[in-house]
Amino acid sequence: MQFTVEIGNRQWEIAVEPGTPPAVRVDGAAVPATLATLHAIGTEQASGAGHYTLLVGGRAYELAITPLSDGQLAVAVDSHLAIVRIEDPLTAALRAAGTRSTATQGEQTIRAPMPGRVVSVAVEAGQEVAAGAALVVLEAMKMESSIAAPYAGTVERVAVQPGETVSRDDELVVLTANDGAAAP
Repeated sequence: MQFTVEIGNRQWEIAVEPGTPPAVRVDGAAVPATLATLHAIGTEQASGAGHYTLLVGGRAYELAITPLSDGQLAVAVDSHLAIVRIEDPLTAALRAAGTRSTATQGEQTIRAPMPGRVVSVAVEAGQEVAAGAALVVLEAMKMESSIAAPYAGTVERVAVQPGETVSRDDELVVLTANDGAAAP
């Protein structure tokens, strides 16, 4: 399993391989680490809420984790509090890239945020779409992520087909803003 951890302006790439103990890599470097649940809070167990012991390099840390409404986590370690964002690599790239686009004269080209395979295309040329509507689903690193319309508009062109492989910044869809919807 791979994911990105962000605290403030710092970011780490974490990879965890199953096993006993699991193999953990932080930014490519092996780190001896184990996480034990001391107390998961009721039905919040799936969200990660609770108290944990994290063993890293032979040192134990007590963690208290509380999910926040925006999807981030409040993590108290000893007496320090950090707001943490944990995402799979594709979601992190999508957020960081803001669905990579270039806008000219009301048109916006929605571009691939990272290399991957087109799983499905939810729109066709001439179709009206609402802001946030799914346009294309990409698969990268065994994770699927939906690429959404950044504003209400009309699909001018679809540049990909299901099964096609795309590179970072390849054109996926071209949108034109509807009246009242501004292209970023």
